Amino acid sequence: MIELVDAQHAIKPIEPALTEGLKKAAKSWETLLNDHSALALPLNPTTRANFIHDHACSEVAQLTADVAGIQVADGLQFFALRVGDDILLRMKYVGFGAPRNYATEQQKLLARQSFTQEMIVALDGITAPPTLLTCGYTIDGDEIGRVEIRRDCKSHVSWSYDIYGGSAVIAPQALPGMDDTARPAKITRKIAAEGEDAASANGAS
Repeated sequence: MIELVDAQHAIKPIEPALTEGLKKAAKSWETLLNDHSALALPLNPTTRANFIHDHACSEVAQLTADVAGIQVADGLQFFALRVGDDILLRMKYVGFGAPRNYATEQQKLLARQSFTQEMIVALDGITAPPTLLTCGYTIDGDEIGRVEIRRDCKSHVSWSYDIYGGSAVIAPQALPGMDDTARPAKITRKIAAEGEDAASANGAS
């Protein structure tokens, strides 16, 4: 799996696109509230989160279209960016802390940084399993509150760092006599089921 310093280096060129895309998405929601209030009135916070998520993905795709080494990867049925060959970067609302997903077979695998051969093929062009990272964001009123990049893997320590709205860096620290046991992303023989649900688990959870 990719480590914190290498991820920071790889993602640095697209940090402005990630934050700008999220800001534009929040602005679109504000426009809906102000200019089409009758349409927005019955919508709940989950709908708001999904709206901002979908608009953010569209904006980020446009803003990174001409960036070398960056490619939209939606073969796993959710929006993500391929950052080189080593990173698969998805967008997730993290207002409740860590990213939340429906417990599909695919999501169970991704939570362990595991990929089936079918998933690798679906990513089109990747020959080895990448590390799944999350561009997580919070919503403060009608604006984006904070944006972070994070790596999560079950049974291993997570790390994260802020790229907007904060300056936190949360990195695992090995104690004397302890090694980092994080294994590389791997291919498993399990067959993946459905992808990530594009509704509340994708935007609101």
